[in-house]
Amino acid sequence: MTGPTPSATVTLSDNRVTGDMFTDSYASANFADKNVANGKAVSVSGITISGADAGNYTFNSTASTTANITPLAITGSITAPNKVYDGTTSASITSRTLTGVISGDNVSYVGGAATFADKNVGAGKTVTATGLSLSGTDAGNYTVNTTATALADITPAPLTIRADNKSKIYGQALPSLTATYLGPVPGDTSSSLSGTLVCTTNAVVLSPVSGSPYPITCSGQTSTNYNITYSPGTLAVTQATTGVVVVSSANPSILNASVTFTATVTPQFSGMPAGTVSFKDGANSIGTGTVDGTGHATYSTSALAVNAHTIAAVYSGDGNFTGSNGNMIQTVQYASGAMCGGDAGHQVLQPINASGTMSVFKMGSTVPTKFRVCDANSVSIGTPGVVTGYGLVAMANSPSITVDEDIYSTTPDTAFRWDPSGQQWIFNQSTKNNGTLNKTGVTYFFAINLNDGSSIFFQYGLK
Repeated sequence: MTGPTPSATVTLSDNRVTGDMFTDSYASANFADKNVANGKAVSVSGITISGADAGNYTFNSTASTTANITPLAITGSITAPNKVYDGTTSASITSRTLTGVISGDNVSYVGGAATFADKNVGAGKTVTATGLSLSGTDAGNYTVNTTATALADITPAPLTIRADNKSKIYGQALPSLTATYLGPVPGDTSSSLSGTLVCTTNAVVLSPVSGSPYPITCSGQTSTNYNITYSPGTLAVTQATTGVVVVSSANPSILNASVTFTATVTPQFSGMPAGTVSFKDGANSIGTGTVDGTGHATYSTSALAVNAHTIAAVYSGDGNFTGSNGNMIQTVQYASGAMCGGDAGHQVLQPINASGTMSVFKMGSTVPTKFRVCDANSVSIGTPGVVTGYGLVAMANSPSITVDEDIYSTTPDTAFRWDPSGQQWIFNQSTKNNGTLNKTGVTYFFAINLNDGSSIFFQYGLK
């Protein structure tokens, strides 16, 4: 036994004569101390006897013996706090309590590691603590249960499923919609949840840039271990690029003939650009066209001068498409083989034969070299700058030729000039005292270079 004092209980025995009657008693019996041990000394004092035959005896007033003090069994209990789901079975001990400790003893319930039965959310779940023990100066006088249980809750953890922000170009296919999981405990993944995550948006391939950004929302997964919050994301739609190709209805075209330029505006992905295309001749704007439902814009003009023109088609863009441009080289020429003013254009005129028998002139005469160039309306063109060059390109000995043209003695020219009355270009070429045309019996080959890049070739002989 144990207690606050080392008292003991004993049974007295004696060596009386058989048949005598008396009773043994004692005042106190005490161990040397209160602590648990085997074979501890017990001191008995205040021994007396009483009864009919007590007067016939003398006796000792004290005695001693040995006895054991054994540990007192007491009960330990615990309490455990609730916790938020963390993916483990770990638990804590809030308090430890002993029942049955003798008042005044120094003993306490200590230690122990606690776990839940499983890791999942639930109410009133069993928490088991093991490895509990006693501590204190009187701990050796007691025994206690080393395992104890309590009840506690595991509550759901917060989890946010946030739709990932995405972007795409107008007309491009929708991107794959995904989400990010914020707050899962270590070891848990999206597959730890029930259901299938589905993320959607109200945007389509051709949703306009003006409506951007578009919402992305996710749903479909649940879990008893988490309080799930779904957070939306956004889909940003940006302008698509375009390409422009420009072509003409005729290239080269004839001076003053109508030519139509067609610009084709193509999208980066899909959809159809809208808006206008500005057509430029070099740096100068010459007109505009509206982009139709097939991506084409046109502009027609007959005002391009003879020359090579850099025609640019500049698309202005719209809310869904950025602008772009394309260009081409348009060549404008004089009509070839057309008639104007009653004569063929783009060839030498009489008295020089353009074909057939070669014209032969007498050395020293003046040879009238004439030609016309025509526009699309059969008008002879006398604009300054038509002739860009003129000269002899070759000559060949022709000893057998004979003069077959009249002798001309008009006033010689130093270059081609426009003859408004004849609506033709003329150069009265003197062969008298000419440092180049100075041989008889020779065929001379000439070229007149025009400002449309073409040339008129002809020949005549001198005799």
